[in-house]
Amino acid sequence: MTDTKTDEKEQAAIDLKEKASADLLEKAIQDNSPEFLKDLEAISEIGNENLDIELVDIDLIMEQQKANSLKARAKRLLSHLNQLAIKIFYFVKATLITFAKEKAPYLLKKVAAVLKSVAQSLGGQLAQIKTFSKIQKAILVVIIFGVVGLGYILFKVATSGLIKDDEKLFVHTMEELSEQKFIYSADDVEDFYNSPRVSPNIMSLRRIIVNLQKSKNSGPNPMGAFEFFLQGNSSDVMVEITDREAELLDRIQGQIRSFSYDELDTVEGKRRMLEKMVRDLNEDLTKGKITQIYFKNFVLKK
Repeated sequence: MTDTKTDEKEQAAIDLKEKASADLLEKAIQDNSPEFLKDLEAISEIGNENLDIELVDIDLIMEQQKANSLKARAKRLLSHLNQLAIKIFYFVKATLITFAKEKAPYLLKKVAAVLKSVAQSLGGQLAQIKTFSKIQKAILVVIIFGVVGLGYILFKVATSGLIKDDEKLFVHTMEELSEQKFIYSADDVEDFYNSPRVSPNIMSLRRIIVNLQKSKNSGPNPMGAFEFFLQGNSSDVMVEITDREAELLDRIQGQIRSFSYDELDTVEGKRRMLEKMVRDLNEDLTKGKITQIYFKNFVLKK
């Protein structure tokens, strides 16, 4: 009993000290910073106004999230589909029972009547066929075989065709007969005619002096002097070019005349002139093709 009273006295002394310390602290704040004390009182009032806190039922929220989860929705969907399948099963079962009891006997009677009518008709036709002469019977057999044969041909045409795919009459490319196909990129392919392992078929043409078309930067009578190297894809075409050099030079002069001074004064114009010469000359050659034309000498006069 004595110990209890002693503890109460000690606790009361501690409370008095804490209260005195709080009062001293409040007085010190009041003396040094009264604005800070006002802010503390305003915060205390705001805290007292917001003490009305709504309690949250965590278990209810967890149950709602569990009900909206993917597993729960899938389970509800499977349950719905199961009920739908049961309804469909009973509906089909009832429909089949009704058909078997009410409509099936009527349909069987109709089918039997049709078959009987067909049998009677065939019997009458057979009896009539027996009265035919031998020539009429032979014609009838030919007609039957012809109809059957025509039907077989039409069936073959509609399904697989009269000629099978592996019995092609023509071979369009060797790829159709090859056992394996390889695809190469453009970097792996080497030009046969421009390969250093193939002897080049190159010859030089005589000098050509041609009048050009007047243009903005040219004088009244622009001219050009040209010498070319021609490269062919075989020795035969080089022989043909040598034999027909005068004719080919005349064609080349006509092609160059269609260009103006300003066109041939540019790299693009020179390239287009050479391409046109290659294209036009190859139309006349019969023993091969010209693969490239190179400039040996190129002189322009304004």
